[in-house]
Amino acid sequence: MSAGASEQHSVQQYLARHATPEVRLADSISERYRAVLVVPAFREAPGLLAQYRTALAQAPGRVLTLVVVNAAQAHAQASWPLHRELLEELRGASARQLGSVHAWLAQHADTDVLCIDRAHPERCFPDGQGVGLARRIGCDVALALYAAGRIEDPFVYCTDADAELPAGYFGRPALGADVAGLVFPFWHEPGGDPPIDAATALYELGLRYYVDGLAQAGSPFAFHTVGSALGVRASAYAAVRGFPKRLAGEDFYVLNKLAKVGTIARLAQAPIRLRSRASLRSVHGTGAAAVRLAAQADASETPFYHPGIFPLLGLWLGTLAQFARTRRLALVRAEFEAAAGDSSAALQEVLGELGAWPALEQAAAQCHGAPALLGRLHTWFDAFRTLKLVHGLRQRGWPSLPFRDALAGSGCCTSEQARHATIDELRSLLQAREARRAALFGVASTHAGT
Repeated sequence: MSAGASEQHSVQQYLARHATPEVRLADSISERYRAVLVVPAFREAPGLLAQYRTALAQAPGRVLTLVVVNAAQAHAQASWPLHRELLEELRGASARQLGSVHAWLAQHADTDVLCIDRAHPERCFPDGQGVGLARRIGCDVALALYAAGRIEDPFVYCTDADAELPAGYFGRPALGADVAGLVFPFWHEPGGDPPIDAATALYELGLRYYVDGLAQAGSPFAFHTVGSALGVRASAYAAVRGFPKRLAGEDFYVLNKLAKVGTIARLAQAPIRLRSRASLRSVHGTGAAAVRLAAQADASETPFYHPGIFPLLGLWLGTLAQFARTRRLALVRAEFEAAAGDSSAALQEVLGELGAWPALEQAAAQCHGAPALLGRLHTWFDAFRTLKLVHGLRQRGWPSLPFRDALAGSGCCTSEQARHATIDELRSLLQAREARRAALFGVASTHAGT
């Protein structure tokens, strides 16, 4: 079976076995589009389309905006008046009902809108499900439209209702067939609530600090996992069985999976502008984190991971690469312990909890050739296990530090900058470091298999 036929089979198998029931909506759409944008909307006011207008107007063809208005059962009744108002605006005067009472296709000035109502109390989500299920529904329908030849672009673009898309958002450079996911640059803008604005900026700085630490360590998972700033190749989305139906972390989960089947391309372009706001839409989302940080008595004590963790992570990643080349486990392990020095005992304890050395042996028994073995090792030591190692070391002698102390010791900026620069200046500095990495090849790629 050819690669193209295999991908097509994977897509059809996913649609038949794993997709949400809403994929049937694709049968009612004959229009063709250049691209599709998927947006989950919970407790969003009318006017949602305004922040996409510039990007939509400058797209290289007509874009379908697929909005999944949603609520869980516990919130559906109280949220329905706001959701009804949004749905009425999205439907407009030209809406065409699509085979059911809860989905419509409407023409707007710069885009067609496919609106799916999962917010009505009779159609809402079960409690315990939220943005993950909303993204899955939207991307499942987008995948079905792509499989039917209704969407030209092989990538499904995902964003949120608080995102302002830049003019060139849909005009990305040509990408290789190995690219499974896209990560867009982003920046949080003030939303009008000073404590929340400050807390959001600090939270974003923490995200950038962590990704910068991963990059310095040589991790193949050194990319942001922000649901409002990603894209997924349709065939790769099917291969990893879509977004999980969960309240939070769906973006981290899907990108972690995508990195195992292809490349994650970090795009070098103008950032998506995200509006800072207090929000409990996702328990682990930026809005909820901002609420927690804003409640702190002293923001200067906000903890970041100890900078000493990332060199140890780099040592372990180098050991994986050495083992892939040599397959000499005893020698590699001895050299690793010697290089770790006083940190060896703590590292070995964490790696023992992860089952690291047996995993290396098992991978070597199943793979031929160094590239295949290294790919298998990074598939095993993925973004989840990377975070587990970081947390394990945090508990064993590398406690988190006040953020300016962490930055001062990290190498991502000078000590003077770490001590005295504003949060926005530090965000800009780390964003520039990310942009340089992305711009090195025009599009910088991170692939767990290379």
